[in-house]
Amino acid sequence: MQNQKKRIRSFSAGYACIKNHPNIWYCDTPPRAFYDLYEYHTTKHWGVFKRFAMSLWRSWRVPREQEVVRNHVERIATYSKNVARRIKKYYNRNSEIIYPPVDTAKFGCKGYEDLFLVVQRLEPVKRTSLIIEAFKRMPDKKLLIVGE
Repeated sequence: MQNQKKRIRSFSAGYACIKNHPNIWYCDTPPRAFYDLYEYHTTKHWGVFKRFAMSLWRSWRVPREQEVVRNHVERIATYSKNVARRIKKYYNRNSEIIYPPVDTAKFGCKGYEDLFLVVQRLEPVKRTSLIIEAFKRMPDKKLLIVGE
């Protein structure tokens, strides 16, 4: 197993890169609660105890995670330019974009041309309220929001 390429999906599994070479980390995204969404989580939605615990956890985990990525992850792959920018920003590493294999010719939408579909988590960070406000200004357009 040492000589086989391994595909590491979650960062927790990224620690496997320390002992397994060669390796590739398929990064869905750097943990957003530690990086670009840290302020959002710790200032608006959590109580004092949870914010303190998160601060301690972040101050311990982020330097270790960055050290593992810097010294042990040989190559990084991801699925979008947006995530590649986050990887560059937070880990100072380049990544290769491998788009998910989807045969788009198999999919289509007929009979719903005037409907806009939004499928996402219904959390303030997703800014669903902004979408709703935009569609209030376009009464001739139909909006369907799906999520939980």
